[in-house]
Amino acid sequence: MTLLVGPEDKAPLIDHLIELRNRLMIAIGVVFILFSLLFSLLFFGSYGDIIFEILMHPLRQVVGPDFRMVYTGLNQAFWTYVKMTAFVSVFIGSPVLLLQLWRFVAPGLYQSEKRAVVPFLILAPLLLCLGGAFAYFMVLPIIFQFYLSFTSPTLEALPSINEYLDLVTDYLFLCGVVFELPVVLLLLIRAGMTSTAKLVQVRRYAIVAIFISAAVVAPDPLSQILMAVPLLALYELTILAGPFMERQRSQVAEQDEEQEL
Repeated sequence: MTLLVGPEDKAPLIDHLIELRNRLMIAIGVVFILFSLLFSLLFFGSYGDIIFEILMHPLRQVVGPDFRMVYTGLNQAFWTYVKMTAFVSVFIGSPVLLLQLWRFVAPGLYQSEKRAVVPFLILAPLLLCLGGAFAYFMVLPIIFQFYLSFTSPTLEALPSINEYLDLVTDYLFLCGVVFELPVVLLLLIRAGMTSTAKLVQVRRYAIVAIFISAAVVAPDPLSQILMAVPLLALYELTILAGPFMERQRSQVAEQDEEQEL
């Protein structure tokens, strides 16, 4: 049996694609404008040194305030400014990205589904910032202490600003993403794909997985514990919040059934 798709069936898909394109263009345009403004301020003004000092603070806690970075390629400092500006622009513009995503998805949701999704849109960026702050103030100084422990009379650490920036942004982003664990689990509970009882049942396996993940990311036992303990706490908080999401899902299902009747 051959299914024929007529023009009336193609029109909604084309409209959705056009809407998605417009939302993406708005989001990319905002990030590009932020990038242009910030790059002008950083490259042609004195704000670049301020941003560098902020990013170097975790390292200066270990090596002291007089430590200076180097760059080993003539164009390395320039591209470091570019990457730093891009990272800050995306971070500042992330609320606009989420807003455009929400405006694209929201028209296809029921009112009850919108009420269920909005708290996650607020919780996700908060946990992202919390994870980045945890990496900045707790994880990075300990990791730098470990890496610099290999310094000896015959070995001197001369990190380049490009490698340092890559390392810092990787850890900030990684910890921010890892702290999204409650959002992912609560969304799965809200969608009925898992349950609080299931999370309790697999708790021991989750603990093992969390410590393995921390061991992959962190270089020494102390920083591994620092990475694992917050994740365990977030997992337990998810178990505590799970029953609330399950009750909310049941109430919404009952309301939808009443509306259909």
